[in-house]
Amino acid sequence: MKSAQKIDLKKLSHIFKVAVREQDRVNCLLRFTGGRAEAIEALNQYEAGELMDDLLKTVKMANVGQIQKLQILYRDLKLVEQKKEILLNYTHNRTDSTAGLTFDEARDLIQDLATHEPNERMRKMVFSFAYRAGIIWGESDTDKKINRAKLNIFLRERGTVKKDIEKQTLEELKKSLAQFSAMVGNNQKTKDNKEAKKMTNELLTKLNLTVK
Repeated sequence: MKSAQKIDLKKLSHIFKVAVREQDRVNCLLRFTGGRAEAIEALNQYEAGELMDDLLKTVKMANVGQIQKLQILYRDLKLVEQKKEILLNYTHNRTDSTAGLTFDEARDLIQDLATHEPNERMRKMVFSFAYRAGIIWGESDTDKKINRAKLNIFLRERGTVKKDIEKQTLEELKKSLAQFSAMVGNNQKTKDNKEAKKMTNELLTKLNLTVK
């Protein structure tokens, strides 16, 4: 129940616009308030809380992780000044705020922006080499969530760049990639050396010789 809290009317307005068609909004509010209010801003806190409760049962808004991801993409793609225009176009003039996106809109916008974003491609390469280096493993959704946390801990404690992967610039990501690439190379050399030693021992055993 939201009515016991102070309701953010701007957020409520975003959700209301998602849930109710423009031509129905005034009538919806009039019915909801017994004819008292025609606008979200005219609601008292109790009414705002009740309406928020009702709307959140049907509308899933962008979560904190999605909003933070989009903020990073705006920055990396140098789209901060164009952000409002992008959001208005993406939501058919419904909102110019990232917080006003639905979960599905935020997911789709992240995917669209990431296809043009070199940092995101570099992050995927870092993850790929981290898997090959044995820093992270597993393919389930739970594994992926844990792996991001494990990778960030490794980067902060032992990384060439001591930052979470989401906070690294393109140049910093290149350094992290080089670190993991070297680790993979060293692991491969160790593996090759072990295999070579095993083959040598097997050959010497066949020849009734020993290796010291």
